[in-house]
Amino acid sequence: MATIPRDWLIGSLVHVVAWFTAYGATLLLLSGTSAVLAYGLLSAWWFALYADYVMGVKLKVAVVLFVGCFALSVGSRMLGVAWLISERTEDLGVMLPVLAAGQALVFASPVIVSSLTQKIVAFVAGDG
Repeated sequence: MATIPRDWLIGSLVHVVAWFTAYGATLLLLSGTSAVLAYGLLSAWWFALYADYVMGVKLKVAVVLFVGCFALSVGSRMLGVAWLISERTEDLGVMLPVLAAGQALVFASPVIVSSLTQKIVAFVAGDG
């Protein structure tokens, strides 16, 4: 049985906690605004990017996050539950994997941007 390395799990946990902390705080603080979900998504994305960069989350963690989010997106749609950035719960047919992949990419993208930024900073500093 394959196991996920500990640093991948810690990186995933950092990302998930940062994402949902910012998302939840934004929903709580801006609950009366019409664009609260968009504000929540943007806040969550930026805070996850910051946390991933500060904690040095590695690029390989994006794979874990992508697969996990993809599975949750597909599973929740099959159960008729809205998930992450879409309120649509009706049958999406062949578009389901495309929407799920898009959501998973949005969720995992802060790790990708953070990792690339870390590599660029290391290169410019002469460390990489």
